[in-house]
Amino acid sequence: MTIAITAPEKFAFQDLVCVDIAHRFRGVDGATFIAEPKFGEDGTLTWLNPTGARLIAEIQVKGAEGTATLGDLAEYLSHFPDRSNENCLFERLLHDPNRRAVFVITARGDDQLLPFLHASTDDIFSDRPISTQVAQLFFPKLLATHPLPSKEKISKLAKDRRSTIASLKRFPDVEVASVLSRVFIIEQQNDASVEVRLQAALRAQRIDSQSLRGTIAHLTDIVSRSKRTQSDIIAPIVDRIKQLAPDSVGAQGYLHRGSESDLTNVLNSELVLLLTGQPRTGKTWIAKQIASALQVAGFEVRVGQHVDEAERFLTEAAGGERLYLLDDPLGSREPLPSASASLASLRSLAGRVPRNRRLIVAQSEPVLLQVTRHTSIAHCALGPHGWVAVGELSRDLALAVWSKTAEIHDVPIHLRRRVETLIADGKDLRDIGAIAYLAQTYTQLPPKASDADIVRQARGDAFDFVVQLAEKGAAYENLLRAIALATSNADGASDTELSFIINGGDDEPGLVPELAVWRLGGDAPPLPQYKVEPSFGDDQLAALDGLQRRRVIDEVGDLTLFSHPYLRAGAQALLKADTRHTRNLVKAQATRSIACLSDRVSLATARNLFWMRSLLPLNDKTGVSEAFDIACAGLRSIFPATRDESLSFVTSFADELTPELSEEIPHWAEGAIISLEDIDVTHGFGFINKAFSWLHPEPLSAIRPYLDALENGETLDLDLVLSKRLLTTLRRHPSEMGFTTLMRFLAADQAMVRAEAARVWFQIPRDHDEAVIAKLRNDAVPSIAVTLLKQLGRHWSSMSNSRRTALLDLLAHQANTPAIASVLFVRLVILDRVEHFGENPPYELLTSLMPHVLQTLPASVSFIDGRFANVVEEAIGSGCREELLPLLKLWSETIVKRLNSSQLSEFDLAIVDLLIGALSAESRRPIIEQLLAVDDTGALMVFISWLIKYWGELDDAERSMLKSKLLEPRVDQRWLQAVVLTSSSPPQTLLQAIFSRDRLDLTTAEAQNLLSKDQFDAAFYTYIGWPQPLWWYATHHKNSEFWRQSVKDLASDPANSLFEVALAELMRDPGAELLTAIQALPDTALDRVFNILLNFTVETESYVKETWSVLLERGLELNLEIWAKRAIEVAEAFKDLSEVADTFGRTDLTNRVIASLDADYQAFLRVKDMPNIDEIFERIERDNDNISRENLERISSLIADQLFDECLRAGPKLYGTWDLITWKLKQLNASGSTMEQATAERSRAIERHFAVKKSRSFFPPEPELLGWRDYRTA
Repeated sequence: MTIAITAPEKFAFQDLVCVDIAHRFRGVDGATFIAEPKFGEDGTLTWLNPTGARLIAEIQVKGAEGTATLGDLAEYLSHFPDRSNENCLFERLLHDPNRRAVFVITARGDDQLLPFLHASTDDIFSDRPISTQVAQLFFPKLLATHPLPSKEKISKLAKDRRSTIASLKRFPDVEVASVLSRVFIIEQQNDASVEVRLQAALRAQRIDSQSLRGTIAHLTDIVSRSKRTQSDIIAPIVDRIKQLAPDSVGAQGYLHRGSESDLTNVLNSELVLLLTGQPRTGKTWIAKQIASALQVAGFEVRVGQHVDEAERFLTEAAGGERLYLLDDPLGSREPLPSASASLASLRSLAGRVPRNRRLIVAQSEPVLLQVTRHTSIAHCALGPHGWVAVGELSRDLALAVWSKTAEIHDVPIHLRRRVETLIADGKDLRDIGAIAYLAQTYTQLPPKASDADIVRQARGDAFDFVVQLAEKGAAYENLLRAIALATSNADGASDTELSFIINGGDDEPGLVPELAVWRLGGDAPPLPQYKVEPSFGDDQLAALDGLQRRRVIDEVGDLTLFSHPYLRAGAQALLKADTRHTRNLVKAQATRSIACLSDRVSLATARNLFWMRSLLPLNDKTGVSEAFDIACAGLRSIFPATRDESLSFVTSFADELTPELSEEIPHWAEGAIISLEDIDVTHGFGFINKAFSWLHPEPLSAIRPYLDALENGETLDLDLVLSKRLLTTLRRHPSEMGFTTLMRFLAADQAMVRAEAARVWFQIPRDHDEAVIAKLRNDAVPSIAVTLLKQLGRHWSSMSNSRRTALLDLLAHQANTPAIASVLFVRLVILDRVEHFGENPPYELLTSLMPHVLQTLPASVSFIDGRFANVVEEAIGSGCREELLPLLKLWSETIVKRLNSSQLSEFDLAIVDLLIGALSAESRRPIIEQLLAVDDTGALMVFISWLIKYWGELDDAERSMLKSKLLEPRVDQRWLQAVVLTSSSPPQTLLQAIFSRDRLDLTTAEAQNLLSKDQFDAAFYTYIGWPQPLWWYATHHKNSEFWRQSVKDLASDPANSLFEVALAELMRDPGAELLTAIQALPDTALDRVFNILLNFTVETESYVKETWSVLLERGLELNLEIWAKRAIEVAEAFKDLSEVADTFGRTDLTNRVIASLDADYQAFLRVKDMPNIDEIFERIERDNDNISRENLERISSLIADQLFDECLRAGPKLYGTWDLITWKLKQLNASGSTMEQATAERSRAIERHFAVKKSRSFFPPEPELLGWRDYRTA
């Protein structure tokens, strides 16, 4: 439904009562109902009794809860018209024996009200005797109403009303009892109970179950209008229900073949009817005709193409007799991408149709045979159900069909006769679709068409026909395309949506903006709406009329859809674009279709993505179908069901995505997880609004009627708005959700409703888990998987073993999809977090589920934040050991697999210590062997580093394995051995093997002599973690005294090739060691130190004054000119002049740099020396009364503008200077344009600052990592 016709969050109780009573009296002779009549109560009902007398019932609605008493009844009856002191309700009843009073109350009546209690379904309100004893109890209470206050001022109206009430005491008990015999109380009613009753009544009038709440909304609108116009509501209610009742699904003018009765018998006996045949043989028309006959018999009928939708509709416990017609569920012209899965689901559904339900399937025979890979439909049975072939028409029936369709389309008489002859003389024209198509397209026959031309035209492709229609002009083409995008075989689109798709521009009201602002609290956000109300142009209206007259499209109510799936399939081909302009147009229309404000159309578009995928062109940037772009838009839909379907599409074709797009799957999956809090229903329409909101559960009594109706299997339109209302309260009262109620929720289109219902169900121990888990097992959507995981975690200790096992098995099954694997992973890795899973988390979740998750986890999900390794470590700490073997084994396999295509982080690779902590040597040895066999240098360095750390816990075989790897003749051997050399406690055995010494008790120079230069350099780089990826792998800066000293030694030796690297390393932590190194250097090395220190200052914005002081004291005098030149080149890396002075101190270098920034200096002085304008203005105002504050502010603004002009001409470079200028301008009340220009200058200065900063590095150019191996070199 569109937003305009949906039901509110809660119907007004009074309006519902008016609708309920008016609807109940619709068949009563002469009945009328006026809502809130002048000088009356909440409603006035009148009708004729059998004698022709007009009876009147005045209706009062009381919504207060609690217990109603005889005193309350007295208050009700003593109610006066507004501003009147006479003719209260009791008086009106007293003086008119044909008048009644009906009180519809929420409260429960006490024992004294028992004589007045009345059924809520009555449509007579006949008098019944009330004893004088009851009258005697009642009357004093009536006479006590309207008491006068003792202290407050008493109005004349109050006095007069009191007098009127007192005057009633003259009437005897008999007359009072007579009045009370016409008083009726309908107790314990609220909006829920009345709505449930109304929904049942409307369903009995064939209103579709999914439209019941929308229909009630229409009827309450009639009540609202009646309050203004004082007009009857019964007749308009009757008319509106007739308008909203579903049209027959049967085709107009259908001609019976004669087999319909036999086919109906098959359907009724077997509950399933499978029809097939060649395209255009009329199987859909036969199916619809059979369905329409059952529709007349009381079946609720739906038509669609999706097996999952049929399954929910037919297996839902509530709703009475239902029939679903599946029209080409496997595809019409060619198999859908999901045809095989749909066939499997259809086979399962065919065996589970309840006795009060029916399933008809009409499927094109060529597609059926292609999907089943059989050559005959005899081999395509679905269990005991075989396919019935729909063949050609008989001669007489074909002639009758031609006569009918030729008349509808105004075929010329001479052509009618020729075609009649062709039909009578041969079998070329016996397909009903071909005959109908010929009638539609006869104008395309060539002049003097031959018989062969006529037959060829009749058997022409629908696409050719659609193309010829599209060539009539852009209005036709756009309209045909929009209908194809926005509809299905069964569900249409309104003019509003179709015109928006065609004419809507860049408006996307049904999507959450990509950069949305979250609001906390405050008023509810406005209802989404179109920027401009969509409408058709004159040419589009003419095209719409033309398509309707040619029976290309049908109107069902106010919705438009194609008259036949074959025409729909032809129109779908219009999405193929042969020019860039058309391509852009098609994509924009498809985007608007999924972004419109109809949840029905948006969902249909998302489902249509499955066929759009092969028709839309490839995106220039991503190389995949632009259908994925539309799906990405759908993932931002404000409608939960659209998000669910869009995610289903992108994950169904995940293998087609580029690596970059595949990385988005986890984010898409998270975006599809919607909670009750995210659904905004304040406007009476459920849509996603992730502003911060609280749930407000109602008292259980407020929703009890809904729950009773659901549990009793009654029809109830359980839309998103009502679902949220019920589930919000059921969270607090989970025991109130029965099995039947749950199954109703699990039939919802929105995954978030199904997930929330599952959450409530699994909060407490239950029976019937088997059926629930079987239902959820194949409902593989992220929100349900996450909900079940959370419920397992929160209620593990209170769950039975059978429930735990069943839920674990269900989640393991669902984890086979990448989207669900990713959402489970990000939650399992925080299993140890108290705020999520409590003090004692069940690590069985980790050991049972994570292996399944890792098998299908998208490669884009990284372990980079260390949570995965941490939760495994916590599991080990809790006592898990060998049960972690499957997880650790799969983690190892995941590492090996990912190393073939990417570089992994230390967290991805942090497995070795966990292997040692959890597993025996025998269990872990094959995994360690697998890890050491990878051809990736960085990964091997991480593994070796951990194995060295736990050297003492390795067995002899593992130690031997590691030693062999280090001595293996590999091109990257130097890097693997470097890990040993730089370890804090390198095993003597390994040192001896690679270094011929068992310890590093030597000088830096001795080590350089013993090791090759490549080996020493590799070890040095490994120790300092430079260049990347050596830092990335976290094997650097081990606690090694030898390498700490080596850094200092090398930083003091300008002749060494590692001098500049070592000096840069010391600068990472500038302190005494850096100062010592600089002081020890010869003068000839100071210029190199200056360059490194300057780059360090620029790159890191670390202004090490003490280091600069030492360096400048030693070398500035000799190097002033060249050092000043270099510093001036990077001057814009400094924020402002004070930062320059703070860095270089009181030196000539500072003077030179500041001199180069003279414009900044002058601007600084100009602002600093400017007097305080506010003080000046205050003095002027004190001394001169004639000058207004406004004039002074105008002067201030002129001064500001002049200041800016002066500064702009000077051209300061530093962004800090512009900070100062803009601050002063704001203080001076500068004009908006001046502030805008000043802000732009500041932004440009910041850009220059970062450009300089990014151009410098205090480390020297990175060396090549000789022999390094990874996925790029392997």
